[in-house]
Amino acid sequence: IVPSSVQKIGADAFSPEIKEIVCTSSTPFHANVIYYSTYNKTFSGQITCSERYFNSLRQAYPQVQLISAEKTEMESLAQKGDIVSMVKLAKMYDDAKRGYDALKYYKKAANQGDVESMLVIAKKYRYGDGMGVYQNTGMSIKWYEQAANASRDSETARTVACLYNSINNYSSAYSWFLTAADWGDDISTFYLGLYNQNGYGRKKDYAAAVSWYKKTLNQASDSIPTSTYWNMGLIYEYGGYGVNKDPG
Repeated sequence: IVPSSVQKIGADAFSPEIKEIVCTSSTPFHANVIYYSTYNKTFSGQITCSERYFNSLRQAYPQVQLISAEKTEMESLAQKGDIVSMVKLAKMYDDAKRGYDALKYYKKAANQGDVESMLVIAKKYRYGDGMGVYQNTGMSIKWYEQAANASRDSETARTVACLYNSINNYSSAYSWFLTAADWGDDISTFYLGLYNQNGYGRKKDYAAAVSWYKKTLNQASDSIPTSTYWNMGLIYEYGGYGVNKDPG
């Protein structure tokens, strides 16, 4: 429902071609409206509506930039280096389906050391967000690496390793699996065994593979891959690469 005060601006004011609604104060909402007509001419007008109507407009026109007094204040704080405001602005733009603008503020927060923003950026590049940010594995790896180094989080380190593995960069993948295992990630010990067993990015080393598989099995974790037993069985069945054959 669009309030009558809004309708007075013009019949096409709230068409899909509307550009933005700028709310300059709180209650009641006094807002400047800037929109494009079908002839691509810019028009503007004034509206006064309640917070309820303002929020209904936000839901009805998600492609429209709704700029409240709160957003203006957050922008001012963000310019002064306030990370909380940067993240709030980024989430506001995400909610408005403006992924590229959201990315800008997430990067500002990330560059100030905010790990959660680094992870959001990494995920956006990993999968694409459907809102202007396209899939880019290289950029995703960059931001996951930054987040991992800042947080020393083992699962994030494993994610970096898996992404390197996905682009067949086995040397970098192995290095990050080592880091993840060193930081306490149980699953990475399995991958280290797998890499040594199959010679991914390195020479085959069954002795090292068995050592890593044993570490996997010694973990008090429910996430142990069942293929750990099978792989060790194959190594002992055929032997070689530092391990004596032992079919029993």
